[in-house]
Amino acid sequence: MVYRTRNAQIIIIFFFALFLSGCASLGPYTINLADPPEFFVQNNINPLENAPLLEESVVPIFYATNREPWGDEKAKYSFYKNQRSRSLNVGKAMVRFGKKGTTWTELKEFIDTKKKRQNYSLKVLSVDEFGELNHARQIFDPRRNNPENAVADRRLIKEINNKLTKSENKNITIFVHGFKVPFEDPVLVASQIGFYDGFDGVVMGFSWPSSQKMFGYLADVEQTQYAARFLGFLLQFLATSTNVEKINIIAHSAGTRVLSRALTDISLLGGRGPDRQDIIKSFKIGNVVFAGGDLSRDVMGVYIEYKMIEVPSKVIIYFSSTDKALGLSHWLWNVGRIGDFDFDDAKITDYAIDYFKSLPLELVDATGTPGSTKNFGHIYFLDSHWVSSDLMIFLRTNLSPEDRGLVLEDNGIIWKFPKDYKTRTIYQKLKNRIPGASIIPGTAIIEDTLKLK
Repeated sequence: MVYRTRNAQIIIIFFFALFLSGCASLGPYTINLADPPEFFVQNNINPLENAPLLEESVVPIFYATNREPWGDEKAKYSFYKNQRSRSLNVGKAMVRFGKKGTTWTELKEFIDTKKKRQNYSLKVLSVDEFGELNHARQIFDPRRNNPENAVADRRLIKEINNKLTKSENKNITIFVHGFKVPFEDPVLVASQIGFYDGFDGVVMGFSWPSSQKMFGYLADVEQTQYAARFLGFLLQFLATSTNVEKINIIAHSAGTRVLSRALTDISLLGGRGPDRQDIIKSFKIGNVVFAGGDLSRDVMGVYIEYKMIEVPSKVIIYFSSTDKALGLSHWLWNVGRIGDFDFDDAKITDYAIDYFKSLPLELVDATGTPGSTKNFGHIYFLDSHWVSSDLMIFLRTNLSPEDRGLVLEDNGIIWKFPKDYKTRTIYQKLKNRIPGASIIPGTAIIEDTLKLK
């Protein structure tokens, strides 16, 4: 019986690896540009309208990674290994939208046109590594306290501040990836977020060392705890050393383990004394998104008990009952995940409901939204233009779920996308909220204009 159980676990991990992200790349890693968020389409908003024109469709995207660099070795397809490093390298990657020769005019039409859109692949062409972030070195590393070793720190500060100076949006948005993807994945996803934000503000990919191995899921889960240390140091560095106003963070799948642990560490760092709120606010954490979260609901409950929820301005947990990848994870660990939230009205008490309502937390059900079942229903935050629409508005505003077009279920804590979400004019709601306010073409939402922050 023991052998049968063990064999069953091995088989399920094999299919689990396939479900979460398919086979490892056999060539240069690319992803396709996601369809425009519904908000842009319905209101004829083109975020590229005022974006800086470039001769080629190549843009720099910041990154931070605790993957081991290749060094003098020649990487055939990637820029960093899948092995863990004891340092945090920072830099910027050059990302091309489409093929060589693709123009900004063509990319604008990708958003404007009502016709069937062609696919534009995204690819990292090169990386410009600034070096190891001195701020994140090991405590026993003698270089950590020597300013001469902070070359990468100073360059990152300079380049981020230069970008923020030229932007209406003074925020940094970081994307943390999930299981079984290479270094490039979070950089490419971050580039899409930047694309639909008119490249206003700063976007960054945080790349932790997932394995890309068929049976690497359990090893990847172990990596998340160590990676959380580096994400925490990165957040502290950005908040205290740059001119950023808010740091928004999106975590997907196993990346939610990295983010939730980092935020909990920040909460614990704040202590229980009178300075707690000042310490937490010094990290400048804004809006946080957990999408398709492969994190135990019980563990999230512990983190909330440790007051993790006090660190960000607001948190969204997107979940879906058709996320097949998390269905397998649920089976493997025999514990529910935050990304396949199952609300049972008969089991939850009124006290628990009131407690949920008191938190700066939104539970948003993405089940049934257009595109939400693609890729085994696990990447709906990009695949569903309804969910991506809500996510983009959430990142840039303090709008309530109701003002974003969502409806509240009878239980009073779950928000859903109504069937008529596509026809709801969210833009009109924004105009009515502040008389005379308008959205400036070229950005998703300009906070200074709407005065929502």
